[in-house]
Amino acid sequence: MQAAKATLQSRAFSQSVYFKLIDCYEQGLIFDGVSQNGGGFLPSNGCKSAEAVLRWRTKIPQSFPGSESRAIDFLGPRKQRDKAGGSVLAMTSTQRLRCLITLGTIAFAVACGGRPSPHANTRPTLDPLRGSYVFFANGSDPRKGDYFVAGSFTADGRGNLSGVQDLKRGLIVDSGVELEGTYQLDAIGTVNASISDGTETLAALTFVIPSGSEKTAFLYNGTATGTVQRQNTSGFSNVGKFDFKLSGKGEEGEASASGSFATAATGEISDGTEELEDGVFSRTTDVLTGQLGTQLGRGRGVAIIGLHKFSYYVVSPNQIILAGLDRSTSLFGTATAQ
Repeated sequence: MQAAKATLQSRAFSQSVYFKLIDCYEQGLIFDGVSQNGGGFLPSNGCKSAEAVLRWRTKIPQSFPGSESRAIDFLGPRKQRDKAGGSVLAMTSTQRLRCLITLGTIAFAVACGGRPSPHANTRPTLDPLRGSYVFFANGSDPRKGDYFVAGSFTADGRGNLSGVQDLKRGLIVDSGVELEGTYQLDAIGTVNASISDGTETLAALTFVIPSGSEKTAFLYNGTATGTVQRQNTSGFSNVGKFDFKLSGKGEEGEASASGSFATAATGEISDGTEELEDGVFSRTTDVLTGQLGTQLGRGRGVAIIGLHKFSYYVVSPNQIILAGLDRSTSLFGTATAQ
């Protein structure tokens, strides 16, 4: 008796659901499923519009008291009617899920004013700076006086820098200082970096990423200006013939020098000449001596040209930057392989 009653209840429920589905379909709406009432389940009175599809319940009862377990088909968006006369195609649970995802995405996009821009809220990538660079700058610190600095650094493409520099200020020479730092990059390629020696901040750097072998303007700590360019140490040799030019301050005043030299297999200068002017003093050297040492790392090496000592930084296979290391003079310049 109880089994027969349960069967009748199940059939009545199925018929109620079916007619409710048809009613919603005829209105162009979506059936909202079932609701629980007491101990049983009855069709809800909810035909929903497409705009309410995000609230459409997808977790539905799979069995009913006194009946066999069965899947309940929901009517989603309208399907094309059967030509034979108005039958409606039911959606499977997988189809319902796909439908909900698609319509939900559309409804969300419409509610938010359309598709978001692919560039909205994006931050500039740090990777364009990846690589090694060499720089030189000279200027005047309001508190500490005139100075120049040369160095090289490597950017890892993730916002970190490491490198080495030589700075000469008055009688003070800070040579071969190891650097570490961080950098940021804006949308037009301007780099803002901070470097330290591991214990204290040394300087802020500002420049635009150079393209290819070109030089771009370089600002060191807001008080010195110069240039920065990509560094290519591959193929450089300290053996060969070089032309050089120097400027800065000598023992007598403003100084400049130029000349050429050739190095033997050991890097020792075997032949060379130099013309030097230092204030009112001038000197010509017909037999130039010295040494162009091998690279020590990061494209840096040490050179002695005549009476003066320099650190050098490789720019390319045929060019180096020279930064004076003497206490009594402040000379800097370049040497180019012939």
